[in-house]
Amino acid sequence: MLRRSAMVLGLTAILAAPAAAQMPLLDVRIGAQAVLPQGDLADVYKGGFGAYGRLGIPLGGIKLMGTATWTRLPGKTIDVLGTPVGIEDQDVIGLTAGPHLSLPMLDLGVEAGYFTNFKKVGIVPSASLGLLNFDVMLSYTIVNSDPKSNWAGLGVGLRF
Repeated sequence: MLRRSAMVLGLTAILAAPAAAQMPLLDVRIGAQAVLPQGDLADVYKGGFGAYGRLGIPLGGIKLMGTATWTRLPGKTIDVLGTPVGIEDQDVIGLTAGPHLSLPMLDLGVEAGYFTNFKKVGIVPSASLGLLNFDVMLSYTIVNSDPKSNWAGLGVGLRF
């Protein structure tokens, strides 16, 4: 009886493995990032830091990715008519989503979304490299505000 039960259990596991491989799994990532303001934004903010969380749903060779980010941009002290003025730090929350081309170790994509403090929609082209359970992400955030608010980011994190 025990031998028969073990054989049925083993056969079930062997037959179920291909079915489990066909089911799409969620791609979950969390990490920290360093950000570098670009253009007009660099005139009033120093390089900052942040955190990100990403959730991807594979759809064949394309992955639908959603990202939530928190970015801290420390303000600079600037000279206004001979008087030093301290610029207040900015905490920016971003919620974006978009398609990614998913290769075995590389994701290339463009996401669109909303960024608080700028109250505008922006786009984020990004590339991420997966090495085992580690994630390295390069991104460039373009917020369509006036003046333009752009920053480059380099993130490192974990994939689940």
